[in-house]
Amino acid sequence: LSFDDFIVGQTYVKERVEKLKRDSVLIGESRNRGKIYGTVRATLSIFDKRVSSSGLLSMVITDLNSNKIIRQQRLPGTFIWQDSWATFKGDERALDRHQLALTKRREVLPPPPAALFVEFTKPIYAQLVDQVNSFYSGY
Repeated sequence: LSFDDFIVGQTYVKERVEKLKRDSVLIGESRNRGKIYGTVRATLSIFDKRVSSSGLLSMVITDLNSNKIIRQQRLPGTFIWQDSWATFKGDERALDRHQLALTKRREVLPPPPAALFVEFTKPIYAQLVDQVNSFYSGY
């Protein structure tokens, strides 16, 4: 067994900006006219952060007597950690509940590289166990 390739912690951050507007929002009151309704606006910036880790494990089963390769496979694994948060400028009443909840979140640090490595190797390990069990079930 050996890793042909692996990468830990490839980071992608995407920002999406939305202009929001909500009509018929209570913006004040007047003695003469009563309640005053108007339009509120906000600019929402949504951040999506993904940290990708992946690898490719090479498995080779060799005949001990002839030193001949009996089975050779490459087993891939990937783990993607993700987080989202948002900021806004303007009137928060222009945001819906979900958008407002995102603005209450702050950027979170991703797990350390060792933890990301362990996570992407979990699916590789599961494939490896299946392959080894499958191969040796014939003996």
